[in-house]
This record gives sequence, structure tokens and C-alpha cells, in this order.
Amino acid sequence: MRSQRISKRGLASPGSTIMVEVVLPPPLIVRTSYGRGRAVAGDGYYDSDLSTQVIAATVIEGPWSLAIVIQGLGSLETVIQGLWSLATVIQGLGSLATVIQGLGSLVIVIQDLWSLVTVIRASLIQGPWMLRQDMGNMVYGYN
Repeated sequence: MRSQRISKRGLASPGSTIMVEVVLPPPLIVRTSYGRGRAVAGDGYYDSDLSTQVIAATVIEGPWSLAIVIQGLGSLETVIQGLWSLATVIQGLGSLATVIQGLGSLVIVIQDLWSLVTVIRASLIQGPWMLRQDMGNMVYGYN
């Protein structure tokens, strides 16, 4: 896991990327889609030919110019590493008000990570009948 500034354009392209962007203080933006596609994170490149492959990336970016990317939410260890990194960032913040804002954002991050894990788990259990996003509406279809 590398700490560096990452552009959203280089992180995800439409197709098979779940992207969660958290900016301290909020808002929280969640975009989901399933299917084939590719994503570039940092120096790495990933291209999926499997329609069941789901890539998850979480970008946590604040005024300290720090970005943490978590790919593949299937690994609990990866999620824990990301949350530990966020906790380390919050510890380094100065004022009590900023720390309270950070803790509120941490709760939002945990809730949304759990929601993403639930969506991914549900879509993987369905086999070839995958949940997919079609013009903003969730529909079931054969991929």
C-alpha cells in the first residue's frame, strides 16, 4: 500500500470498478458498476476479462495530500489496513474539532465499506445472474 496523490481519472474507468471517495470532512460519493473493464491505481494496471470480477477502490484524501487506495475488498486484511491508515491520519490532526469530524467520517467509511462488502458478496453468490447498474437503476440480468 503506497501513500501518494492519485487522480480519479487514473484510478477508474467505466466498466468494472466500484469507487468510493471519502473527503474529510464529508461528502461521500459512491459509484458502482459491474461487468468488464479496467482500472489503473498508482503504478499498477489491471485488466479484467472475467465478467464476475469486481474491483473495489477506496480513496481517502484530505488536506494533508495523502491518498490511501484499497483494492479488492474481498480481503479483510486489506480493509483493516485501510482503516488503520485512516486512524493514523486522524491521530495526526491538530484540533479537537478536526478530530471529531474525522471520527464522524470514519463511522461513515466503516458503514459504506460494510455496504460495499454486502453488495459484492450478494453479487458473487448469484453466480452468472449478477446485479448490475443500468442508467441509475439496479436490474438483474445475465452478464
